[in-house]
Amino acid sequence: MEEDKNSGTVIFPGCDGLYFPSSPPDSIWLKVKGWDKADELLSLHFEYLSKLASSLGKREVCIFYEEGKPPLRVLAVGQIYLIKNPIIKFTKGKNMIPNIDIPELNFDFYVLYRSKNPVYITEMSTQKVLFANPSALMSQGKTPSEFIGESAYLLNDPDELEQRDKFLVEPEGTGELTDYEYGGWRWHRDEESGLWRLKRMNFVSSFRVVNFLNAQCRLGEVLSAEETGHVVVV
Repeated sequence: MEEDKNSGTVIFPGCDGLYFPSSPPDSIWLKVKGWDKADELLSLHFEYLSKLASSLGKREVCIFYEEGKPPLRVLAVGQIYLIKNPIIKFTKGKNMIPNIDIPELNFDFYVLYRSKNPVYITEMSTQKVLFANPSALMSQGKTPSEFIGESAYLLNDPDELEQRDKFLVEPEGTGELTDYEYGGWRWHRDEESGLWRLKRMNFVSSFRVVNFLNAQCRLGEVLSAEETGHVVVV
């Protein structure tokens, strides 16, 4: 599988990436490590993947698990999937797919993806980035495979991050922070040395807690960002 470096993002925990290739334009590519992970994802989230493809106006989700191997395919209509080359009808009668309750998303994924503001979904327990829209990737100067699935801990001040997450999850709170001002960092690659550096930034963002695939996550949208001129080498 050749990844489209210009149009990709990630949203499923435990996966290497969720990509929106320019060709073919009617599919979503999901990359995982190995057949077992692909089979697990298909078994647990078949209906969700089907709904995701349909909601984004795509024909199918392609699950790539090994270079050179044909992907598993989940069609938006939710009727069939493809293993290797033969098409097999999807039936629930043989316990191929568990009868599980898949919660609805409480946000519009398409709106987040198309937003001109950088948008991130970060798992709060690990600080790993599960989703970053194209604006976010552009602001960090990284490709999906370089940024998604990695920890964003270095992009935050530890004390401020701990305090922010406490505000978001406190029982008497609303689970939201609006027009929140804080200091942080962005990735920057030095053109001469090729080294990655961290640029000090002053941000204004809005945050809220979301439950995504049974993981407590922080959804953040950067409303404004200002460089301070301070740069450190990592």
